[in-house]
Amino acid sequence: MPLGVDWATFTVGDSFDENAIIDRFRALEHWINGGIKSDDLKDDEAWVESRHIFKPEFYGSPAPRVEAVSGDTHYRYRPFNVESRYYRHEQGGWYKHDEISSDPDLLLEDAAVKTATGLFTPVEGMAASIHLDEPSLVTVTANWYAWDSGGDTGYVYQRYKNLALDDRVAMFRLFYQSPDSDDDDIKEDIATTRALYCRSDTGYFFRRQNFSTTWMNVLDAGTHHVWIGMLYILLDVSGTGYLDKGGEYGTGHRVKHIYVDGRNFVLDATRLYTSDD
Repeated sequence: MPLGVDWATFTVGDSFDENAIIDRFRALEHWINGGIKSDDLKDDEAWVESRHIFKPEFYGSPAPRVEAVSGDTHYRYRPFNVESRYYRHEQGGWYKHDEISSDPDLLLEDAAVKTATGLFTPVEGMAASIHLDEPSLVTVTANWYAWDSGGDTGYVYQRYKNLALDDRVAMFRLFYQSPDSDDDDIKEDIATTRALYCRSDTGYFFRRQNFSTTWMNVLDAGTHHVWIGMLYILLDVSGTGYLDKGGEYGTGHRVKHIYVDGRNFVLDATRLYTSDD
């Protein structure tokens, strides 16, 4: 069986250094992962022997993973219980609804904040850092469910509290950052935005919502961080039934707790080879 058309043996006088070795083995890797043709394989005799087969290596705690010939699989698991859930209490930054137009977009409440990117807090258990040695197609599949608890809609009467079921209290979105690139700014994908709706003061448990999103992008070689971020959304309510008792109760929605459970975050990277490689 040949070593591939791009494989070059070392002869007397050839440069023998680290790059020469890397180039040859990379050419061999590219050939194995897509360059093999039927003519390269013997069919007149059994040519595969035990020395040609490499078994994967399996590792347990504290970093469970499988190291195979052409790729690695890393695995992290958190028990599905109260102690391992992700939750937030504070309001590190928030949007408000656009009260001027019918535009479904949200407006930043704090005019001093130029962008909402820094207000999204990464959800623990839904983030990954990877290092790519070649340009790769990166695919993320994420699934989780969330709900709010202990907050206040800002309405007094029951008939108005039910209106809060249409109000968003949190937003999730996928972000990524590539510190090895010339542009290491945090980027976001608006298409991955998911909204959590209010459960109302009376506690409608059916408002526990399940979310899922899929993201795909081609990333260059280097280190990359990918995560799901969460942001509070509050609404200024007004009109009949509004909590307005001399300012005693404040204004609008007040979110007390946001819980995120059942978090699943799967990231897959597939090398991309060009015809010039």
